[in-house]
Amino acid sequence: MAYLDEKPCAWLTAGGLALKLAAADQPALLRLEGASRLIAKPGAAPSRHYIVLPASLRHDTASLATWLARSAAGAVGNVRRSRR
Repeated sequence: MAYLDEKPCAWLTAGGLALKLAAADQPALLRLEGASRLIAKPGAAPSRHYIVLPASLRHDTASLATWLARSAAGAVGNVRRSRR
């Protein structure tokens, strides 16, 4: 797991890097070929929050940075809401 301000924002699995994303950001990433919802263990339901990045992002630094920023923004936004 990767944390930002004590909130999880990414999960490294055998299947690749999964980012925790806000619901509004998920459809755009899932439209990319090879992206999928994380399944944490065999038989588990697909994650509602974590999306496994497609292999194509390994060679697209600018796009990867955009998705990392969206994940980080969601983590920071959750921290701000929980401190109110």
